[in-house]
Amino acid sequence: MKKIKQFIPKLRLLLFLLLFNSSPIIAQIKSEIIIEKENSYHSLSNLISDIVKNNNIDILFEDKSVLKKKLPSLNNSIELITYLRALLPEKYIVVPNRKIVLVLDKHINLKESYIGITSKKANNYKCQVYDELTGKTIEGANVYFTKNRSGTITDKDGKFVKESKNDIIVVNVSFIGYKKRKLILVKSKFNQSKTILVPLEVSYGMLLDVMVSAEKRDENISVQKIGVQKVSMEAIKEIPTFLGEIDPIKAITTMPGVSTGGDMSAGFSVRGGNNSQNLILQDGAIIFNPTHLFGFFSAFNPDFISELEMLKGGGPVEYGGRVSSVLNIRSKNGSMNNYKTSIGIGLISSRLNIEGPVVKDKSSFIIGGRLSYSNWFIKSFDDIKLKNSSTNFHDLTAKFTQKISDKSIISITGYYSADSFNLAIDSTFNWSTKNVSLNWNYKHTKKTKSDITIANSNYSSSVLYNNEINGFDYSNGINVTTLNYKLRHQLNPKTNLTFGSSNNFSILNPGKSIPNNEYNNGNIEELQKQKTIESAFFAGGNIDISDKLNVDIGLRFSNFIRLGEDQIYSLDYNNLDGRTASISDTTFYSKNEIVSYYNNLEPRISLRYLLSDNSSIKVGYSKMSQYLHQVSASTQPSPVDFWISSSPNIKPQVGNQISLGYFQNYYDQFLEFSLETFYKTTDNTIDYIAGVDLHMNQNLEAALTQGDGYSYGLEFLLKRKEGKLNGWIAYTYSRSYQIMKGESPELAINDGDPYPSIFDQPHQLTVMLNYRLSNRIILSSNFTYNSGRPITIPEFKYSYDKYLSILNYSKRNEYRMPDYHRLDLSLTIRSQKKPNRRYNSEVIISLYNVYARKNAYSIYFDNSGTANKTYILGTIFPSISLNLNFE
Repeated sequence: MKKIKQFIPKLRLLLFLLLFNSSPIIAQIKSEIIIEKENSYHSLSNLISDIVKNNNIDILFEDKSVLKKKLPSLNNSIELITYLRALLPEKYIVVPNRKIVLVLDKHINLKESYIGITSKKANNYKCQVYDELTGKTIEGANVYFTKNRSGTITDKDGKFVKESKNDIIVVNVSFIGYKKRKLILVKSKFNQSKTILVPLEVSYGMLLDVMVSAEKRDENISVQKIGVQKVSMEAIKEIPTFLGEIDPIKAITTMPGVSTGGDMSAGFSVRGGNNSQNLILQDGAIIFNPTHLFGFFSAFNPDFISELEMLKGGGPVEYGGRVSSVLNIRSKNGSMNNYKTSIGIGLISSRLNIEGPVVKDKSSFIIGGRLSYSNWFIKSFDDIKLKNSSTNFHDLTAKFTQKISDKSIISITGYYSADSFNLAIDSTFNWSTKNVSLNWNYKHTKKTKSDITIANSNYSSSVLYNNEINGFDYSNGINVTTLNYKLRHQLNPKTNLTFGSSNNFSILNPGKSIPNNEYNNGNIEELQKQKTIESAFFAGGNIDISDKLNVDIGLRFSNFIRLGEDQIYSLDYNNLDGRTASISDTTFYSKNEIVSYYNNLEPRISLRYLLSDNSSIKVGYSKMSQYLHQVSASTQPSPVDFWISSSPNIKPQVGNQISLGYFQNYYDQFLEFSLETFYKTTDNTIDYIAGVDLHMNQNLEAALTQGDGYSYGLEFLLKRKEGKLNGWIAYTYSRSYQIMKGESPELAINDGDPYPSIFDQPHQLTVMLNYRLSNRIILSSNFTYNSGRPITIPEFKYSYDKYLSILNYSKRNEYRMPDYHRLDLSLTIRSQKKPNRRYNSEVIISLYNVYARKNAYSIYFDNSGTANKTYILGTIFPSISLNLNFE
């Protein structure tokens, strides 16, 4: 028996050495810490106290009750770790580094655990959860404390705090799209860090945040409104880029129902509407031109955006002023705890973002800017005019956020954007945006909240034509001051109410032309500036009729007033002056006298019925009014297009849209499918009368005609949100027509018959796929196909001699340009995020227009009727860019 007793410590030593070698979280402690066989320790508490006192180590217990354990006598000296393992076989003895020993309960799976160590002096545990691949902090992660079975979530900076005096606590952290992480949080005298960094690993079997925000995995099923699409910046950054420039606007055009005119096309079209029928907001301020470089790049700094929300079905009742869609862009708040810097270096531009606290936990700032060096890009085209041209753009965005109290937050956002483009020395195009907005969010009670927005949006554009005889400096612009108020109240758990008002005060400058040198024989020309007030009052409610049926209903009453000083021509359509109506009289209006007044009731209703936990149907109707109109002198929208107001001769546009959709998710929300159909009409849509000159036309209203427009379509979306291979396929079939009967038969377009609008593109297809080669390497592809845009061409000509021909054109938009299609590829390589490293990086290698498709930008005809096709990107464009993030 004595020999057996002597053998037991050796047997325990052998067994626990095997256990020790199999543990993934281990380090070697100093081997000289030996417990001598002749010792006077009566309890484990005495032993540990003495060892910690006499050696430079820390021994910490999850369960301190074991310290009362009586110690057996030793026949031989033994190493500390071996002794503890033999003495406490029901515990894990873990050595994360050479100075710390942890005694843990065996309910913990060490292979799935992560040890985080903070200062012994701390009264709590402060942790920050982040994506170990990208380094981005994770807001809304679930945190569960196993001992007391309580929980919390991480804040907007990915942080959570746990008050505890214990040396060791165990925490479970989880978030949709990531593997669960078990944390062993430790306080030690050998660590002075106040914040524990907690990395989460992306799970290929979970949501990868491809498109919608991760608030709810079934958001597409449960959200009440139809026609809503949310795009996260994570999804946008994975779309192949053009010359390394991340483009939020191009990301929107990969969605069903949203299209663009092609390369170098400013803006976008939604469900057959024109570009000016989209309301674009950035933190409540209106954006009139969302592009740089004639549509090549987005005007928004991607590092500054938190989310884009597209509302194709009219949107909530608080939105108005446009008849097609709403694009709501929300900017990020700066971190209130840490300073961060991000740098992007591309082939044509670079960007810099800096954010951090002003007063920690109370106020923050974020400022970012981009600067281009794109002349080499323009000069690379074959077009001789482009080779002799130059271009540059820059933008600056800044935001300040102040937490006044737990109930009140104020933020101020400033935005400046400017472009300059010189065309073959003769003409220089300039356009710029200057916006500022103030947002105040106040929580009156748990059930009542209010939002106040005060904003000013100032857009201007100009053309400088450098010619000694005919040179001129042309400019136009629009300035809008906004004051909005919204009150949200939860009447009961099933009913939420919204009330408020919106007000826009606008000054429009349709155009001014000044001779630019003393030799010019031209005169100063100026179109009358226009002053308007547009206001609306709205009320709405979101009601759960039952567990399956929800209704979102609202009514908006809008008013529009145009004020003097102004002059309005009375148009006589019975007596034409060439191609336009003659002027029979002129009415003069004094300052602030009412020139015209319009009002409209705009009802909105959306119904959602849950067929099951994974499927729903939705139906919606909306009516919208638009009192401001954009006039374009070309078939493609451009930055120098100008805005005019409704008047006694120009009526407001009124849109009515009805839509129906079916939504289905498969495989536990793994695969998302939707099918939507819509029918939309627009009264008083605008087009130009054939043969008129819109530039500085004093009788501009006579050169325009108004009629009816209608569009209809079917939108299909199949999206895989999970797995190494993820992405979406979006297909749209839609038609868009206009009917312009004119005020007289002579002014009708196409004899008053329906004709395709310039935004009529029957077939649109996008295939966007991402394949994760590893946690850090992503291969992305984007294929785009659009039907060719409608055009008007000469069908035959009359020739008098070899030099003079008269072209006879077809009906308006009777023919089509060639179809547009393009394939892009990109490879993103990200550095591995490490807790002790203060920066991370990524390299993006892109191939734009992989098979060098010569997509037509325009087709024009010379005096002899010969067709000429121009294209912008007729070859493959490789690029490489570098992004750096510092914290």
